Amino acid sequence: RYSTYSLDLREEATQETLLKVWNHRTALKWQGEESWNAFLRHAARNTLIDLSRRVKEVEMPKGFDAPSEENFELEIEDHASLKMIYQAADLLWLGLNPKLSPETHTRQILAAQLFYLDHAPWQEVVGLLPPERIGDPPLNQETLDLWLSHIGVFRALAYHELYASYNGITAHLLHKSLLQYALSPENCLSDRLDALFQIACREGTREKIALQDLPDDCDWTWRETALVFLVFRYGFTTEQILRREEFSFTREEIDSITVKSHALFPFIDQMRRLLRALEAVPNRDEALKESGLWKRLAFQYELVDKLQHRAILDRIQGAAELAGTSITPNTLQAWISNRRLWDSLIKFCRKQFDLQD
Repeated sequence: RYSTYSLDLREEATQETLLKVWNHRTALKWQGEESWNAFLRHAARNTLIDLSRRVKEVEMPKGFDAPSEENFELEIEDHASLKMIYQAADLLWLGLNPKLSPETHTRQILAAQLFYLDHAPWQEVVGLLPPERIGDPPLNQETLDLWLSHIGVFRALAYHELYASYNGITAHLLHKSLLQYALSPENCLSDRLDALFQIACREGTREKIALQDLPDDCDWTWRETALVFLVFRYGFTTEQILRREEFSFTREEIDSITVKSHALFPFIDQMRRLLRALEAVPNRDEALKESGLWKRLAFQYELVDKLQHRAILDRIQGAAELAGTSITPNTLQAWISNRRLWDSLIKFCRKQFDLQD
């Protein structure tokens, strides 16, 4: 229900909520399923809000220059402002219904995930989604059918499936099995990745990670693991990495690990999964081919992840081709350069919300 928050933050809130409940289990009194579910929702919501208010200093790897200033044309640190920007971007490029609340949009996406990706029957979907607010009527099949046939909901579902944060893509590339080296599964993903990077830096001269359950194409050395972090989690350029003295990486190593990592990217497989899941939907092709979905992804990668154009293209180009649309370097340049996406969003907000400033 809170997909406007980052996946990492939601995962951390889930883990912390479960830990709190477990630590206080002897003081809890069973008062029925409805009370229990309400208690969990309340506890998780409060934990998520508390975590979102914390300012966490991120320790960057030593020996690096700061990322280029050209990637930081606009810094927005206030979470409420970012949330409003995300919501406006969803309305403009994904085509969600502006008459509905952001909370309803979140419930629509969750319903689509349950129905199309998890193959839950409509009765189960209705039962899993509580009313938006206390006192609201429960969700019914008629409303659910409207949600599940809305083209904006399809695009929003695709966006949430195709977007990968720094932490998400790093964890995917290195395989979950690697994370057993870094703290315990009870720790949040971000902390485990932090710990794994420190291990990789310390053990960079070791030959291989001996994990029987790792696929052959995910067999990384510690040196390669450190390089994956530098490229995909910390977003450093080749020139910045070449200046790192601890490992003395070569340009050939960086190019090789980039090619190997791109071959493991999840985006094309996720697009195929979406196409299969939505195969029976009449307006599937229209929803996924239209440029709005891909502009929304490009906007997020530029605003939040500060990715270079080439890195954005690597994440969206292959999936877009499967959807039937072509995104070239020139296409992306036209979208991002000269603040064109921003200008489109500003114009939309002025019209949609009657804003003058």
